[in-house]
Amino acid sequence: MPPPLYLIATYLLASISGPQLVARMHGVDLHRVGTRNLGGSNLTRNAGVVAGVTGGLIDALKPPLAMLLTRALGADHATEIACGVVAIAAQQWPIWHRFDGGRGNAPMFALLIAMSLPAAAIASLFVFVGLIIAQREKRNESTLWTVGTPVGILFGFLAYPPIAAWLGAGGEVVLASAIAVALVILRRLTAGVRDDLELTDDLYRVLRNRLLYDRSEAQVRAGGSEIR
Repeated sequence: MPPPLYLIATYLLASISGPQLVARMHGVDLHRVGTRNLGGSNLTRNAGVVAGVTGGLIDALKPPLAMLLTRALGADHATEIACGVVAIAAQQWPIWHRFDGGRGNAPMFALLIAMSLPAAAIASLFVFVGLIIAQREKRNESTLWTVGTPVGILFGFLAYPPIAAWLGAGGEVVLASAIAVALVILRRLTAGVRDDLELTDDLYRVLRNRLLYDRSEAQVRAGGSEIR
């Protein structure tokens, strides 16, 4: 099968939202409750922890499952990795859900682990960098993890491509991880940004909170945080 067909099939299948499927089984429509997003956090709040974990795992496993299936069908290594990246894009902009999905953090973790576990392990240490930054901003203990973790996740994602290159993971892995990082950053900055700008005209504040803390203006004002 030609590589483009693998990519198209991956996108269509990965566009099916795991959290929304589980939510429907519990009689809940995530588009209408809570933060109205298709993330595992919103599912947990409205259908319980077990449902949230189940839905989140379905989304998180999309990249490695896409890679395994593509490999089993005989695709080359580059196509296999490309399908992993496409699975993240599908979770973020799913065609079956009006192109409004999650922010790609969970499937991104799974993709990075699937491509190079050693690089992912080293990059994960950067979560502590986020906690240090949050501490320096004098966050209290109740918000230290919710504010610091998204910063650390961002730094970890950014660190992964050069770490993978340093470990000799291969050009395909370095390029794919860089593209995936760009997708996550793009989604952080743009998901629901119009709603934010209806609450404030401070674009710098909106983009800063989204990029570093992965939080919308409404979440900032409520003092909460949601990583999805």
